[in-house]
This record gives sequence, C-alpha cells and structure tokens, in this order.
Amino acid sequence: MTDRAALIRIAKAVMADMDVGRLSDATQRSMRALDEDPEHVLHLVDVAAREGKKKRPSDRLIGGCTFLLSHGLEMLRYAVERGDAETIALVDRLRQHLIAGGETGRITPPVLLLILHQFAAAKLEIGDDLRNLMQMLMENDRDARAVVERGEAGDHFARMAEQFGGDPFAIHACLDESVEAMPEGRRAGLVMAALGDKEPAIREGAVGFLLSASAEVRERLIELLELAAPHGLLTATSLRRMIAMRNWLPPADRDGLDKAIKAVRKKAIECAPWPRASVRHVLSSGIDGSGAFTLLVIAEEAGRALLAGILIKQGFGVRDAWVRRNVTTAELREIVGQVADETGLAETDVDYVKTVCCQALAINLEAGYLPPFGLLDCAEAIGLADLNPEALTVEKLVADLIAKVDAKCLSAAAVTKTLRQSADWPEDHPTLETWFEDNVAKATGSKRAPRAKQMAKLLAGPLQARRRRWAELAGWMALSLKHRRQPGDWQGFAILARELLGTRPLEEIGLMTTIADTTLAVMDLQGRLGTRHAA
Repeated sequence: MTDRAALIRIAKAVMADMDVGRLSDATQRSMRALDEDPEHVLHLVDVAAREGKKKRPSDRLIGGCTFLLSHGLEMLRYAVERGDAETIALVDRLRQHLIAGGETGRITPPVLLLILHQFAAAKLEIGDDLRNLMQMLMENDRDARAVVERGEAGDHFARMAEQFGGDPFAIHACLDESVEAMPEGRRAGLVMAALGDKEPAIREGAVGFLLSASAEVRERLIELLELAAPHGLLTATSLRRMIAMRNWLPPADRDGLDKAIKAVRKKAIECAPWPRASVRHVLSSGIDGSGAFTLLVIAEEAGRALLAGILIKQGFGVRDAWVRRNVTTAELREIVGQVADETGLAETDVDYVKTVCCQALAINLEAGYLPPFGLLDCAEAIGLADLNPEALTVEKLVADLIAKVDAKCLSAAAVTKTLRQSADWPEDHPTLETWFEDNVAKATGSKRAPRAKQMAKLLAGPLQARRRRWAELAGWMALSLKHRRQPGDWQGFAILARELLGTRPLEEIGLMTTIADTTLAVMDLQGRLGTRHAA
C-alpha cells in the first residue's frame, strides 16, 4: 500500500520535472512502482481532495496528483479491457468513492472536474451517476454561476484557441474531455456552441465530434453541419476532413453527412488537397498478449520533425492516435527509446501502417468503437489519404500469407519442425512473453495438482476454446514481421496461424505449450503477491 507522504513526494517530483520538460528516470521508476499497487488511485484522489479543501491549495500538488492519476487510470483501463474482474471492481469502487466525496463536499467541484477529465483522457468510462453529480455540483456552485453571469466565460473558446496555437486536434482533445464529463443530454450543446464559434480553429475542432461515442452528439452535429455550410462556417479543410472520416462512421450516420458534404460543395468550396508528407522512419512494436501494438512514424513538417503514434488493439481497432510536432532529436530519442524498451520496435514501411489501419478501422465499426479524431491528424501528418475500413478475416489474412510462403516450408516434416521450434520463439521475440491467458484460475483446477496436469487442462480448456484468437495474433505477427526491413521468421508465424485454424492438437504446437506454461507462471506470481493485478 502506497502511503500519502510517498504520493505527495512523487507528485511534487512530477511537477518539478514538468518545469524542465521531461520526467526524470527516478520519477519514472517511482511511477512504475505505483503501477504495482493499483489502489493508489484511491489515495491520489484523497490527496488531491484534501489539498483542494485548503484555504490556499497548491495547484502544483493537485496538478501532480492528476498527472499521476491519469497514468494510473490508463493502466486500469488496459486491465478493464482484458476483462480483469478485480480491476473492474476497483474502478467501480473508485467511482463510488468519487460520488461519496462529491456528495459530502469532501471533494470540491473544481477538483472533481479535474479528476473526471483524467477519466476521459484515459478513455475510462465515467458513468452517468458521476456525470450527473458533476452537473449538479456545478449548477449549485455560486462562484461559477457568478462568473458566467458576469460574462467572464464568454471568451473561453478564444483562450483555448490561443492556448493550443490554433491546432484543431489539440482543441478537440480538450473539448472532448469536457464533453465526456457531462451528462448525455448536455453534451450536444457544447459541441453545437463550438461549431458556431467565431474562432475557425474551434469550429475545425468541433468537426472531430463526428467521431463522438455519443450517437446523439453525432446526429445533432451532422444536422448543424448541413445548416452551417451556407453561412461559410465550414472551410475547404473542413470538407476534406468530413470526406476522410465519412466511412469511419456507422452506416446510419453516412447519409446525413453526405447531405452536409453536398451543402458545403454548393457553396463552391473545393476540397482542400492533402498535406504533403515527408516520412523519415516507420517503426512498429511487437504484438502483445492483449493483441495491442504501437506504430510510430517520424516525419517532417515545415522543416521540423514530428512524431505520430497509433495504438491498435484486437477487438477494438484503432484505440489511440496522436501527433507531437516540433520535437527535438533528444525528445525523439527519448520517446522512441521508451517504447522500444517496453514493447520492442523494428523498422517497417508506410504500406504496413495503411494496411493495419484499414483493417483496424473495420474492427472499430464491427465492435462499435469509433476511432479517435487524432487518427486523422496522423493520416494528414504522414500522408495516409483514402484511409478506409477494409475487413480482413483471420482466415483470409492467413491464406494470403500462406500463398507467399516458400513451398519447402510447407512439407509435413518442415511444418512439424517449425511448430516444435516455436516453443523457443519468445527468445527472439520478447513480446511473446506477454502471451498468456488471463482469468483462468478455475480452469486449471487445484494449485496442488501436478504442473503437467494443469498444463493439460489449460491446453484442453481455455486455449482450445480461444485458438482462433491466438491464430489471429499469430497472423498479425506474421504480417508485421513480413513488412519489416529485416523480415525475420514471418513464414513460421503464418504456418503456426494456419495450424491453429485447423484441428492440430495444441500439444504439438510448441508456442501454445509455452503460452500455457507462461500462464501458470503468471498465476503463481499473482498468488505470491496476493493480487491478480501483477499481469
């Protein structure tokens, strides 16, 4: 358990590091240590709440706490997406903790709003009860009402545009955090206000809400886009972006957006050309056990370096995307080095980025998760025009890969050898060490049973039931390796994926026995730590 004094010390260190523009190695080590105790998020809330109640609260301490909280919430979100029952319960406790604090006045409205913004930034569901409480608290805040009545909030959008240098993607990210903290029925109002604002960058940022998770926000925005077009509120760039995102939307939204696009064109506005991109390097991480991998693209814009990042995850599609502009060589080295240390990176090509993004967009549509507006920022920064969803089943992916495998590798003897040797692949591909089954304690039976018996139960139970999922991971890994500058053993992964789609016993596939063994090792570790959050 992390004590309050330690959290305050780390929060202060974070803010000191922010002053110089980078997190020190010591601070990063402290944050990794916090990750071992997921319940520290509850204590961070308490530290920020106590500070917020003081007569002269320290904004720096609260800022440090919210930074740490954002990181902690993101770690929780990864576990929630894995279906980790204890993490899901912890997040529910956190929500109830915040509701109780808000209702009793232990957490002030400004601090609560800051915390809810961290939920939104981490893409962790806030919940309607918290949103409604936040709205009630703000309506009852006499000081906040007085500011509005005096008109001091009238230039909020102008200040935001200035703060973010007119960057519509940064503006949208800020607006989105505010929208996510609002009750469903009030979100559309803020988006409509942004689209009607006099600041062009604010209007461009509002267009990004075409990708809102709220169907009501999308519907209202599409209606207003059509009405706004004749009044010159939409630009040639707006038109290009609306067209680019059109196929990312659910089919039910597309007819309305087509009408809005047509209305813009009636204004004799020509679609703006795509920015010219100059790509220097393309890097891809390995694929981890949750089916997630990262793409990093280093490009040049107006003579300055930029770094675009895209996170793709099995079952979700494009999960996150961002662009950092005007980065220095030292910053590039630090960011790339950090990702490489965590997941491994290898040189690949832009064609691979486009292929997996199109595939991921199809997954977004199927799963009902719209991609982030930041994906369009990435597409513009690295020249990915015509980025449209293209469904690719694992069967089709594997068949396409197998068609290009050397014939000599497909003989029965060669396949048997490949499958046997696959047990050692984690030595060459460290991300395979994260390939294990989660939440399978019941399937293995008694912990006192011989390890061989537990292995057999895993192979016959959870792993057998999810062999298509493992085939998909192997297929994605094969595609990733095939596109690398130094391709590696992509053919072996393709063969393994084919066999997983077939009926070959898992005991004959070395990598699957390694996965079973890793699963048991993780369970043993979690048992010794007394928690299931070690994974």
